[in-house]
Amino acid sequence: MRHAFDIVGTAATADHALRMTAPGGDVYVVGPAGSGEGELSLSLPRLLLQQKRIQGLIMGSATPRRDIAHYAELYLRGLLNLDGLVSRRISLDGIDAGCAALQDPEVACVVVTSF
Repeated sequence: MRHAFDIVGTAATADHALRMTAPGGDVYVVGPAGSGEGELSLSLPRLLLQQKRIQGLIMGSATPRRDIAHYAELYLRGLLNLDGLVSRRISLDGIDAGCAALQDPEVACVVVTSF
């Protein structure tokens, strides 16, 4: 795997992302680490020899005016599959069931599509 995104923010998930990324790969740690979860032990020789990179990202890492337009263009050109990220589409009346569905690990994203 060339890129891995850790959105959980624990040392264990960041370590796992590093281990599963191929040599020359990039690991992106999104958002702040939880309290007491931010200590990651690294093997510098392994990191350097495998030429892996770790990048921390927070909302300030983006330039929304530029980035959202770019992502929209990629989506419209068929180069960014956002539809595959949506597990369920619900109406606003089904919001309680939609929230409950998020407890299922198979459900990644629930989107309200009708009001």
